[in-house]
Amino acid sequence: QSTSATGPAIAENFPDKGVVIFDSHGSQSGTSSYLCLTTSSGITQEDYNNGWAVRSGSAAWIDGRYIENHAPDTLSNCFVWMAICEGMKRQGQGTTGYALLRAGAGVVYGYSQSVTFIADLTMYLPSFTGSLMEGATIADAFQTMKDEYGVPDPRGDAYPIIVSPVDPYPANPDSEQTVYCEWTLFGN
Repeated sequence: QSTSATGPAIAENFPDKGVVIFDSHGSQSGTSSYLCLTTSSGITQEDYNNGWAVRSGSAAWIDGRYIENHAPDTLSNCFVWMAICEGMKRQGQGTTGYALLRAGAGVVYGYSQSVTFIADLTMYLPSFTGSLMEGATIADAFQTMKDEYGVPDPRGDAYPIIVSPVDPYPANPDSEQTVYCEWTLFGN
């Protein structure tokens, strides 16, 4: 949280988790989407040079490639919920989602545009995680969420997007996606 959420701390805490939630701000820059941090502590010049991090004043933003290259071990087939703006924006080309999959995540969720906190925290997240807690697959939880609240974000224009081994980054992330991922919270 806050300045304790450094790039290294986030990367170090990714392995051995079943669910990871980015509850922060996000932004797209260049050909990636980034998690906004409030500090640049631990970010190296190599991270900036590789595009795994970008500067924002005295803070840094990191993308999935940062996690992929700094996590101390392979991620444990986790589900990553990116409650951040632009985590799956078209110009970001799915870079963060694909990097997290390569690092070992099982499935990554994010938004195509800026999402409202109301839609994410009081509608989409409770519906989706409620379904997962009842044993639903990602595909079923995603469909239930869409059936309950529709797409895009009922208060804005962000579309929810899933990237998984069977769900490629869509050609148009600003449209409704059909999801096929069979990942479940309690394993297969």
